[in-house]
Formats: sequence, C-alpha cells, structure tokens
Amino acid sequence: MIETTITESVSGRLASWIEPDGRRSETYRLDGLVAAGSVRLFNRASLIDALRRDGVPLPEDCADGMILLHLYARYGSRGFALANGMFALAVLDGEDLILVRDHVGARTLFYTRFGERWVASVSLGALRSLIGQHVRLNLNAVRSFLTFAYLPGDETLIDGVYEMLPGRCLRLCADGTYREEIFWEPREYEWCEADPPEVDAQRLRNLLEQAVAARLPSAGRGGLPFRRHRQQPGHCAGSTVARPTGTHVCDQLW
Repeated sequence: MIETTITESVSGRLASWIEPDGRRSETYRLDGLVAAGSVRLFNRASLIDALRRDGVPLPEDCADGMILLHLYARYGSRGFALANGMFALAVLDGEDLILVRDHVGARTLFYTRFGERWVASVSLGALRSLIGQHVRLNLNAVRSFLTFAYLPGDETLIDGVYEMLPGRCLRLCADGTYREEIFWEPREYEWCEADPPEVDAQRLRNLLEQAVAARLPSAGRGGLPFRRHRQQPGHCAGSTVARPTGTHVCDQLW
C-alpha cells in the first residue's frame, strides 16, 4: 500500500501521504525520499546517460519512476523539465509532499487538504471517497463548466479538491502552506511571415514524426506482426490492405 510505505518513511510522524486509490502504483526510495505514481519516459536513454555523466550510476533497466526521482534528487524541480514523457509523481521529501505532472498533462493528479494532512491521488474518485460525508459541490466550478463546457484552472467539481496543472511542481508543506514552480510552459517560436505555408507544414510534420518515433517500441521489443491480405473473389480492387495477423479488420475501403 502506498499509504503504509510513505507513513513508515517518516517514522509515524503526522505528515503528508498518498491515498491509495485501488490501483497498483509503483513506489521508489532514494536517500530518504519516497515516491509513488505513474511514469513513462520516452527519452530514458538520454536521461540515463546525462545522470551517469554527473556521477549517478544507473543500470540500463532502471525503472522510469526511479529515473525521475534521481532527476529530482540531483537537480531539484528543474530536473523534471528534462524528462519527455507521461508522468504524475508524488515525492515525500521530509514532511513535505512534492507533486509533479508532465508537461502537457497526459497523466492526472489531484490533491486536497484533509484534516491536518495533504492527500494526493491520480483518481478524483479516491479523494471523494476519502472525504466521505464532508464532500461538498463546488458551485463556482459548476458555473464554469456550464459556461465553458470544461473547467479552466485547477478547480474541480468537489469543493476543496484541486487538479495539479501540467508542467508544474507543487510543494505541499506540512504546515498547510504550498509553493508552486513552473518548469514548462508552451511558447511561440519566432517565425517569418514571408515563408510559404509549406515551410511551417514541413516543420510540423517533422515534429510529429519525431514525437511518434520516440513513442514507438524500439527494435526487438515487440510490435504487431503484419501480413498482406490477399484479395478475395468479388472484392473491389482497392480492398487489399495490410492487417495484423489474427485481427479482424474491414476488407473493403469505402
């Protein structure tokens, strides 16, 4: 249990912890730090190389969450900006709870102040269950949702429960205060109005291809086998498609 792991790490002192939400989350320990969450890195190889150059001997099969924890231990919150991936991680640093969410928010992370402790979870439902009979509807959030069809900012529909914003590192202190650091924000690069649209289109295509390539499994690590499906009598000329072996797909292209 994540709660037990983190409570033990502070020797039973009243401190922040992560409330388990019924899912299996990995936990990591490093020099007094205890972390838990969901982490998937797309640039793990370059991160391992960078940490090794700084004197951190990491094995090739080091867990992604452990790499992220090493980045925090070595560089502080700015280390999270080096990571390229999907992650929501909570780190117990002393009696403070450090929350971090990836650059674009691919993983969710929620938190609240419950009694005299901070509680965080990747599941909003888990926090609602924890609060129990004290749950109250956030009417301001309801008004915003009905106006914009989404919730801007960090509000949720539950009063007192907040969503961690992407690209942020949030330190929730044991005394009830908090400090937020922004390690990434989208920004517009310089561009030339004289360039034809094809130039920007090619730049976008290159970025998309790089992003897809980074997320594909490396050679030898798996993937779907493909075979050419032979055209059957009565099918149209355009019906020959490549498809995964053993997977049913539509034979005809309309």
